[in-house]
Amino acid sequence: MNRISLILCSFLVLGCGKSAEEQIRDDVDKEVAKATDNPAPPPETKAVPDVPKKEKPPADPEPTTPEEIDIARKKAMIEGRDKDVIKYCEQGKLDDKTDAQVYMGCTLAACRINEADKAREWGKSLAKSKPLMDQARKVCLANKVTL
Repeated sequence: MNRISLILCSFLVLGCGKSAEEQIRDDVDKEVAKATDNPAPPPETKAVPDVPKKEKPPADPEPTTPEEIDIARKKAMIEGRDKDVIKYCEQGKLDDKTDAQVYMGCTLAACRINEADKAREWGKSLAKSKPLMDQARKVCLANKVTL
């Protein structure tokens, strides 16, 4: 009788219940109904306080003395403003007594913006210092300028 009882119970359970597919559909329908009845609250947004825009600092006055030109050239080199470096190199009136590092900076700036004539002109003064000349050649060749 155990077997017959088990078979009858299984028929009752299977016959009376819903199929798995029907059960899933019902569950999904219930969840959709809940979602439409109770919509999710909108995400919170934080209010950004009005921040005053930074005004550009006043432009530095044009350097006039050799010391000011030297300082402006060094500052332009540090900030990577190659056009300004060239401008200050031309204003500075470089000569034979000028430090090789100054020529190096002027040469590299000219190479980076493809001013080959100026790079060659300033590069001639680097011939006194072989390590600086070698370094300048490498950087200039990377920018397709030959010294």
